Amino acid sequence: MPESGQSQIQRDLLAPFRKRVGQKDEVFRELRQYSNLIISFIRELAEKQALPISVFATAALARGEHIPFTSIDLIYAADTRDNFADARSKITKIESALKDEGLALNHILITPAKNCTADLKILTKLLQAELIYGDESLLKSLKKKCREDAEKRGVEGIIEAILDEHTLRFKKYGSSPKMIEPNVKLSAGGLADLQTIFWIGLLLLEETETTGLDYVQAAMTFLRKFALLPERLIAAIPKAHAEILYARYSLFRRHLAKADRLESADQEYIAMRLGIKGSNAFRVYMRDYFAAATLINSAMYAVKKWRIELLTLQLPPTLRIPLDDQFYLKGGLVFCNAGAELTLADALKACFYQAEYEVTLSQSCREKILEITTDDSGFSGETIANFKKIISHPKSIATAIQSLNELNLLPMIAPQFEELQGFTERGAMHYYCADEHTIKAIVHFEELEASRDIFGKVFQLLPGRLCCRLALLFHDIAKPAELAGHPLLSGEIAAGALERFGYEEDTIHMVTFLIQNHLLMRENSFQREYIDSASVQAFAANFTSLESLQNLFLLTYADLSAVNPVYWTSWKQELLIQLFLQTQKKLEEYIALENEIELPEGNQPAALQSEHLAHLHAIKDPDYFSRYTEVEIGEHMREIAQGKPLSVLWAHETDQMKITVIANDNAYLLSKICGVFAINELNILNAMIFTRQDGIAILTFTISDWKKRDIESGEFHNQIEQGLSQAITGVLHVGAELNKARTRWMSIENRFFRRKDRVRIRFEEDDKFTVIEVFAPDRMGLLYHVAKKLSDLGLKIYFAKINTSDNEISDVFYTLDRYKKKVSTNYYGLIEKELQELIENLV
Repeated sequence: MPESGQSQIQRDLLAPFRKRVGQKDEVFRELRQYSNLIISFIRELAEKQALPISVFATAALARGEHIPFTSIDLIYAADTRDNFADARSKITKIESALKDEGLALNHILITPAKNCTADLKILTKLLQAELIYGDESLLKSLKKKCREDAEKRGVEGIIEAILDEHTLRFKKYGSSPKMIEPNVKLSAGGLADLQTIFWIGLLLLEETETTGLDYVQAAMTFLRKFALLPERLIAAIPKAHAEILYARYSLFRRHLAKADRLESADQEYIAMRLGIKGSNAFRVYMRDYFAAATLINSAMYAVKKWRIELLTLQLPPTLRIPLDDQFYLKGGLVFCNAGAELTLADALKACFYQAEYEVTLSQSCREKILEITTDDSGFSGETIANFKKIISHPKSIATAIQSLNELNLLPMIAPQFEELQGFTERGAMHYYCADEHTIKAIVHFEELEASRDIFGKVFQLLPGRLCCRLALLFHDIAKPAELAGHPLLSGEIAAGALERFGYEEDTIHMVTFLIQNHLLMRENSFQREYIDSASVQAFAANFTSLESLQNLFLLTYADLSAVNPVYWTSWKQELLIQLFLQTQKKLEEYIALENEIELPEGNQPAALQSEHLAHLHAIKDPDYFSRYTEVEIGEHMREIAQGKPLSVLWAHETDQMKITVIANDNAYLLSKICGVFAINELNILNAMIFTRQDGIAILTFTISDWKKRDIESGEFHNQIEQGLSQAITGVLHVGAELNKARTRWMSIENRFFRRKDRVRIRFEEDDKFTVIEVFAPDRMGLLYHVAKKLSDLGLKIYFAKINTSDNEISDVFYTLDRYKKKVSTNYYGLIEKELQELIENLV
């Protein structure tokens, strides 16, 4: 607001607001000064007009935290309504003068005859009213009348009505104190929560108990009197109040208008004003903000739970059900026995009872647990056992997990949860801070038990919930480390914790898989509207069982449904379902195929059976399953399971021999094998090359022998296998040996090879690979040179289809560049030129 054109009063009123307030605890003092200036101004106007009625400040003005650009709340009070008629013109003049100074106004007219309990807003405003001008005895009598009317109507009923309004407010503005962009007044943990506690306190405390106290002190008095929170938390409320109030003050100061939503840019602005340095300054600031909001929300939650507990305690003692030496159950609440001293293990046991009996913790029990969380007594065997009982419980564990978070028990289970508390992450997806998102994801997962959609059906078919629950609990635990690829680190942290808890290796493996791949389905489903067969084939290769797919599907749903509601749309949900259903069908086909595979008899390593499905999933090219028989696939799996660096399988077919080589893939593997065959004067009639995801290559060649040797003899087999082993390990220099052998080939080439067509190089488009097709007259060693040239050019051959017919080759190579990306079209010309020159020199 500009200085020019303002009156002295305006300048005086806004002086505190223009002052740079750098410390949070200074704000209340500055706003108190501002509120007092307004009160003085109104009093002067009333005295000047000789106003025949009284004027009371209420709401923010009475609480001493009125902020510019908001309306002033006043109460005009008189003995009878006739007094207002006499004062009407004077009231109009006062309000016009206030309007001229830029001060908006809301007012209420009230007399002792009015039943204030009929309107909660009037009731709460009158109970907190402060005299500005007029008859103080009238204010006292009105407040007394309010209390009497409340007693007649029933204080309990009024409090319930106040709490009902609180619940409705949460539905509109958010029930979590950890929303990334909260409303500092109306969201959970905002200023309105503290005001609600204050109003309930005014109804339940004697007037003398709050005399001379500001509203924060009055709220603390109420919490102390009824022991609703541990003293250490009550003592921290003024600091929490200052934190939230500073945020609101800063918002109004920045926008020069009413603004209660703390958006990302505002967070950075406030962090800068506080002098917080670094790129993550806003995170440092928001961690403090969330801690304050969480404390105020805990106080509000304690009041609501306490009201329920009061009703429960009125039930007869015969309804009390003992659970153990520390706890008993009564009226749907878990209580602590009088004098019970709780440990961390006991606290987790109380949370377990929530899941076991589908109840909640009483406020008195919560208070005892809060007292022990500052004492890290270590993670004992009993504590581990109780945690494992919660996480593996057959019923919903949502309320138990919420309690673990609210009572600050999770950091005692794994220290990394401490850093997760209040961690803020920017982006369209994020609506809650990291720990709140984690809890909501678990809640959404547990709610699937009652769901009738596909997510609910998969949930109900799932053999167990343990792995998904653990994965959800730990899936974002490494985010505060702010390292690229948080799923990998989160998986490692989870694996370490679960190993410490004594979980079995299979469980740890599944949980780690889920965590480290919890973004996989999102990345594969949202990138395209239509998911083609090749994509499904490649995606299915990530799973070793239907159970792992089902777990990841539900984990992905729970994770994404707990983000910003605007992000999780029905369209994205349908894409996720589509990917799941197509992948499930593909895995079922694999399993059916696995069941049909005939494995060779004999001694089979124990690891072979567990490798079957993994092998089927690891082959990306579906052509593999049509090119090989069931027995051949079984042989491949047996050889791979043995872990040998090189396996050679022989199969005789009439005058031809089929040779299958299984080895770890490398850039020159294909060219080395082809070179060995050429050195031994074997002709490659066709070949198939498939590469598993783990880098194991399966290469099958159909060969014939120019010299009509006994290629079935063990001696010949040993000669070829020795040559392959030496070539792959680098002992045999294939290129040099080929040059030596070239003079021996002259008669063979002149006799069998005749040039029939020109060399042609063609490039085809594929979703994942650059496909290079080579058509040329055949020559001895040609495939070795072509494969070597592609490797020299930095290309990696993932699959290949080799065919020789009528002295011509038609070879197809599926390639990627050295960065595992499709080859740039700008590189096509060079590849074609190099291959053309190579082949033409050979033929």
